[in-house]
Amino acid sequence: MGGVLPPSLRQEATVTAVVDSDRGRAASDARARDPRLRLVPRPILRVRALRLAERARNPQPERSNDMITVIAHYRAHPDKADEVRALLARHSRASAAEVGCIQFFAHQATEDPALFALYETYEDDAAFEAHRRTEHFRVNIEQTLVPMLVEREWRVYGAPLDDQ
Repeated sequence: MGGVLPPSLRQEATVTAVVDSDRGRAASDARARDPRLRLVPRPILRVRALRLAERARNPQPERSNDMITVIAHYRAHPDKADEVRALLARHSRASAAEVGCIQFFAHQATEDPALFALYETYEDDAAFEAHRRTEHFRVNIEQTLVPMLVEREWRVYGAPLDDQ
């Protein structure tokens, strides 16, 4: 990947252990010696490392007056809730890795498994528009997800009020 990670990211990396099925006991023993140690499965650690490396190469302002938040609500056909959940989990990971995306979370309602909410934050309108033009958006949302939905609503909000 190249580059040097900032000290705050290096510290996080030093207290994270990779867990493989054949090394689980060694990792558990290490955690007993250092309670700060977090056990993270290898695929999750890889995604996090790639995301951190990308942000280190392309520093982004954490907050600006141009920042926007998108809140979306989806209601799936009841028999499609499991498929929608899996699709949104994949889409969330791909979207969160985009340059210009500050955060991207997909949630499933606890009281109604057919109800989903997305909480997305972008550097600015251009980053959100770039997200909507990605291949994963076209395939995951426009082609695959929309036919499984009964209802779809989303709104764009400006920067947090304390930033203005």
